[in-house]
Amino acid sequence: VGQGRLGVDDLVRIRDELDRVPEVKVLAARGLTLTEVGYPADDLLAHRASQTRARRDLDAD
Repeated sequence: VGQGRLGVDDLVRIRDELDRVPEVKVLAARGLTLTEVGYPADDLLAHRASQTRARRDLDAD
């Protein structure tokens, strides 16, 4: 859909199929592992929090 190869109607059809369809490639299931969580130094936490909030502001339009 994002690349324009499939439309919304195609997604509905694929979702409702009882068998696999060739339009969708299925990959082997592999889990993800969280190996690290990083935080800024204590003296930078307030600055980082304000940066994060600024990125989440929506335009008034």
